[in-house]
Amino acid sequence: MDISKKLKFLREKHNLTQDELAAKLKISRSTLSNYESGFRMPDINMLHEICNIYNITLDSLFSDEIEYKKPIKKSKNKSFIVIFS
Repeated sequence: MDISKKLKFLREKHNLTQDELAAKLKISRSTLSNYESGFRMPDINMLHEICNIYNITLDSLFSDEIEYKKPIKKSKNKSFIVIFS
């Protein structure tokens, strides 16, 4: 899965609209739309911010698995991995 599709997948998985996520990132909705459609690539600082919002590692954003930095829900010692094929 390419980065643009993964960005859209993550936004939808976290039940955020483009407007909501764009506001959190302090960018325009059209800029976010360009990231998700593949017309533009976020810079490294923006990727870092995106990873912080989704609680994932930067490495996992570029791999086939998404590994969360810490559990999303209040579960002890559980990690979450999403595998793309």
